[in-house]
Amino acid sequence: MTGDVSLTREKLSRLKAKLYDYQQSGLPEEKADENSRKKGKWFTRQLELQEQIQQMDTDTGNLIKERKNT
Repeated sequence: MTGDVSLTREKLSRLKAKLYDYQQSGLPEEKADENSRKKGKWFTRQLELQEQIQQMDTDTGNLIKERKNT
């Protein structure tokens, strides 16, 4: 059980680092036609990462509660 919590926390940390790197890279600055399409992809990817982080955070909390109950 403790190993599961540890692995989940590690995955959560990696996702947060990936989101941070993605945010630091900034919006792609290119031609106006392609820029709107790339902005959409950029924002979509950020939302996907944030959703994954929220899910992993919830999973970690559930594992901790489960561990306390056993």
